[in-house]
Amino acid sequence: MSNETWFGETGPANQKPTELKLSKLPTIKGKKAAHAWIANELGVPLSLNHVVTAANKKQISRRIIKGAIYFSTADLYDWVVAVAGEAERA
Repeated sequence: MSNETWFGETGPANQKPTELKLSKLPTIKGKKAAHAWIANELGVPLSLNHVVTAANKKQISRRIIKGAIYFSTADLYDWVVAVAGEAERA
């Protein structure tokens, strides 16, 4: 058996990158902004439709403030990690 490291085996699943600053405060307004943060800050190539569908199905934690939908960076990160875990198991 090879000693190569496979994707997802480089560290604990709950270990967050040290240079990434995550907040539980809902600071990202809108689904497009959430998609942009995931693509730009995390470098994950998810489609906008994937993020919109997950938000509409309430699979991503979000808050409604004055009629607008807001996300926290911590919740977005947690959702992306969960989606990656589902993809690894498939």
